Amino acid sequence: MPKPYFGTHEPLPESRTLRAGALSCLYEQGTLRYISAQGHELLRMIYAALRDEHWRTVPFTIHNEVIRQEEDAFLITYTARYALGTLRYEGTFRLEGTSEGTITVTMQGTAQSTFQRNRIGLCVLHPIQGCAGQPVLISTPEGERYEGTFPESISPHQPFQNIAGMRWVDASDAVLTLDFGGDVFETEDQRNWTDHSYKTYSTPQHRPRPVLVQPGDTVEQWVTLQLIHAPTRYQEEVSRVDAPRVDTPGVDTPGVDTPGVDTPGVDAPGVDAPRLLMPCLGYARNATYGPLTEQDVVLLRQVPFAHYRVEVALSQPDWKADWAAAQAEAQQLGTSVELVAWVGHDLRQELPPLLGTLADSPVRVRSLLVLPRQVPWSASWFAEVAALVRQQGVEVPLGYGTDGYFAELNRNRPPEAPGYDFVSFSVNPQVHAFDTRTLIENVSAQRYAVETARQFLPPGVPIHVSPVTFRIRNYPAGPESTLPPDQDPRHTTELGAAWMLLSLKYLAGAQRLTYFETTGPKGIIPGAPSTSPSPETYPLHRYLARIRAFDPSWILDLRVPEPFVWDVLGLENARGEQLYFMVNFSTEPRQVTLPGLAGAHFLAAESIHEWFVANNPDEPEKIG
Repeated sequence: MPKPYFGTHEPLPESRTLRAGALSCLYEQGTLRYISAQGHELLRMIYAALRDEHWRTVPFTIHNEVIRQEEDAFLITYTARYALGTLRYEGTFRLEGTSEGTITVTMQGTAQSTFQRNRIGLCVLHPIQGCAGQPVLISTPEGERYEGTFPESISPHQPFQNIAGMRWVDASDAVLTLDFGGDVFETEDQRNWTDHSYKTYSTPQHRPRPVLVQPGDTVEQWVTLQLIHAPTRYQEEVSRVDAPRVDTPGVDTPGVDTPGVDTPGVDAPGVDAPRLLMPCLGYARNATYGPLTEQDVVLLRQVPFAHYRVEVALSQPDWKADWAAAQAEAQQLGTSVELVAWVGHDLRQELPPLLGTLADSPVRVRSLLVLPRQVPWSASWFAEVAALVRQQGVEVPLGYGTDGYFAELNRNRPPEAPGYDFVSFSVNPQVHAFDTRTLIENVSAQRYAVETARQFLPPGVPIHVSPVTFRIRNYPAGPESTLPPDQDPRHTTELGAAWMLLSLKYLAGAQRLTYFETTGPKGIIPGAPSTSPSPETYPLHRYLARIRAFDPSWILDLRVPEPFVWDVLGLENARGEQLYFMVNFSTEPRQVTLPGLAGAHFLAAESIHEWFVANNPDEPEKIG
C-alpha cells in the first residue's frame, strides 16, 4: 500500500514519465504536467475542467484507461466520469505524443444530466519562468494575427483574447506553437489568485453565464502543442527560480530527484543575502469556537501575535456583544486588533455606531477595513467610507482593499490621492485546483502579488495580506462534501506547516500577515479543552513558537533553483544569528548546499529541517 505523503493521510497519485520526440512530460490522473525539453519547462499542464454555476470544480473518476508507451511516443485513452450532486457528465479523452515533438489532447464530452455550467473544456497552463516578458503571436479564429507579451507584473485582465493559435519563443530560445479547436480561447494571469501560471482556456469571460446544459449536449475540443525548435540555451543560462517538482529519478525534466546528487544552493550567500523586514504576524478570530480557554491563551501567547483579526457584522442585532467579546479576547492575548467591519444595507446607519466605540476601546485597534455585504467592493465604495470616517474624527488607520483575492485589488487599483493608510487582500492556494502538487507549486507565486502591488502603490504604503488561509473561504459546499468546504485535513499536518513557512518567505515585503484562525480545524491549535499538562498542538504552532523564540528582524531573500522540490526560509535576528527552515518536498532524501554555511546538509524525504547559525560561526548547529 502506498505510504501517506508528508504527514497527510493520502499518498501522491500514481504518475509516469512520457516522451514525445524531444518533449518529456509527467502523466498523472488524466493530465499532462511539466511538458519540457532539455530540462526547460515549456508548459505547466494540459487538463480538462468542468466548473458548475458556483465555479465549483466537479471531480471525476477515470475508467477504461489504456496507456501505450514507446521510447519517444505515447497514446493514452480514457473515459472521465464527472459527478457532483445530481450533475453527471462523461468525457472521452485521447492524449497522443509523437516522435516529431507534437502532443495533442482531444476531449469529447456528453452531458448525462441537466445542470448549469460556467466552463467545460480544455485548459493549458504556461509557467511564469520562461514565459514572462516573452513576445507571443496570436492567431484568431477569423484568420487574423496580433502580437502580445506574456506579462511580467500581474495583468489585471486577460492579456490575450480571441485565440485560435499561439506561437512564441521562450527564455530558453525554444520555439513553440499551440493550436486550439472547438471553441474560442483566451488567456488570464492566474497570479491574480496566487497560482503560479498563466492559463489559456475556453469559454471567454465576456459570454453570459451560467449556461444551461441538457442531457445529450456535447462538447468537442482539441489542443496541439508542437516544438518547432528545441532550446538552445543551457538550463544554467536561464534563471530557474521556479523549476517544477517531479519525483521520478533519471528523467530529463526540470526538478528531477536524483538520489545522491547534490542540489545547487541558493544564489545569495548566508549573512550577505538581501534582507526584508520581518512582517508582523497575526491570526483571525474563530467566532464559532466560543470563549478562549486558559489553555488556549497560554498556547497562543507562545507564537508571534502582533494582531487579532476580528470581523464584525454590523447588520446583525448582536454585533455589539460580539465586538465586546472579541476585545476581551484580545486583552487576554495581550495583542491589538485588526478590525474588519461588514456593512449590510446602509453604510451611513450601520458604521457610525461602531466608529463611536473605537476611542474608548480597551485594546488598541491597529487598523480598520470596511467592506460591503450587498454591493460590490469598489473605489467609489471606499471614497464613501473614507468621507464618513473623517466626519466622525476617527484616527484609526483606514484600509483600502478587499476580503477577496488580489485580482479584486488589481482590478480596482486605489486612486493616486491616497486617503487610505494601507491596502489589503487575501491569499489561499486552492482557487483553481486542490491537489498536493499544485499546492506546492503555488506557494512561491505569492511574491508576485506583493511585487505588483508595490508597483502601483505610492511609496511607503503598507500592504496587509489578510487572511492567508489554506482553503477557499465562503465556498459553496458540494452536495456530497464530507468536510466543510473551507476545511482541509492537510492544514494540520507537516505539509501545512511547510506551506506556511514558505508563504511567510514569499510574502516578505508585506507589512502585516494574518495566518489562518487561532483555534479549530482551520487554526494553529485545536482549541479543544484538555487536562494534559502538554496539550496537543498542530505542527503550525510548533514552528511558529520556534520563530517567536528566535525573534527575527529580517527574512533573507534566498532564491533556490528548484522550489517545487526543496525550498528554504531564512531568518535573521538583531543579534546576527540566523535560523533556516529547509523543506524537502521530494519523496527522496537530498543533500543541499547553502553558500555561507559549512558543508552539505542532508534532508530526509518529505521533511522540514531546522538549522541555527550563531553569529559568525565556523559550523552551523543543527537543532531540528
